[in-house]
Amino acid sequence: MGKVLVHLPSPGKGFEADVGVDSNDLGYYSNQGRGSVIASVVVGGKEAFGSNVMREGNPATPVKVALGGATEFTLELRDGGTETAYGAVFNQADWADAHVTLADGKMVWLDQLTVGPPRGEYSTEMPFTFRYAGRLSKELLKLGNWSGVKGN
Repeated sequence: MGKVLVHLPSPGKGFEADVGVDSNDLGYYSNQGRGSVIASVVVGGKEAFGSNVMREGNPATPVKVALGGATEFTLELRDGGTETAYGAVFNQADWADAHVTLADGKMVWLDQLTVGPPRGEYSTEMPFTFRYAGRLSKELLKLGNWSGVKGN
C-alpha cells in the first residue's frame, strides 16, 4: 500500500508513534471494523516492528523502535487482506505523534524533516564539461587564462 523512507539529519536512537486505521465517516453506517492494514518499521533492511492486522475502530497501536544509530528507516503499510464495505476499500492508516530521538538526545518530529532525497556531498567539480580546441574544460578552467588556447 505504501512506504515512506525517513532520512534523519544525524544518527537516530529511537522512533515512536501510534499507528491506526483512518476513520471514514459514512453517515449512518458504523465506523467499526472496516479496513485491514498491517504496519511495519524497517531499519537496516530488517523489520524492527510489525503490527497485527488493524481495523477501523480499533485503538491505535503504539510503536517504539530502537534505531541503533541508523540515519534512515522505512515506514510501511501493507494490505492485511483486502475487504470492501459499501463498495469501497478502507485501507488508510495514520502514523500519529511520529517522532525520533536522535543519538544526541534531540527530539525531531517527522513533519519537521525535509521532504525528498537528501542532498549529495558538496563538490567543487563543475556540473558539466566541454572541450575547446581539443582540451578538456577541466584543464582550461584551472588555467584561468585562455590566451594559450589555439583559436584566440
